[in-house]
Amino acid sequence: LEEAERKRIEDLKEKERQKVTEELELWKKQQDAAEKQKRVQKEGELHQEVEQLKEKKKEKNNKTRIPNEGNSETRIKATKGRGSYSMFSENLKEEQLPAPRSTATIKINFTSRVFPTALRESRVTEEEE
Repeated sequence: LEEAERKRIEDLKEKERQKVTEELELWKKQQDAAEKQKRVQKEGELHQEVEQLKEKKKEKNNKTRIPNEGNSETRIKATKGRGSYSMFSENLKEEQLPAPRSTATIKINFTSRVFPTALRESRVTEEEE
């Protein structure tokens, strides 16, 4: 009788383990699918950004073309700056850095401190330090 009861309990435990394992596997698959979907969405957004940047670059190149003095051909200005080799350099405004700030000095005037203690109790040397 005890053996039958133990067998029944072990079967219940095994069924519960299988159920939890299946739920865990299903959850993992859902997480992987959600992660893949996020990756695809990010790639799509990056692709759109790259396309927008290409369009901006084309517009910028069209604006920066300068006719040559002797020829009717046009020349594109070379971009200079730290981010000129980056794919997203047009998006960043590092190429158009503002001028450095001017330096200045700040003058500080300290007011004298009057201590309410008597001179015999005062520690003038420590206070002056």
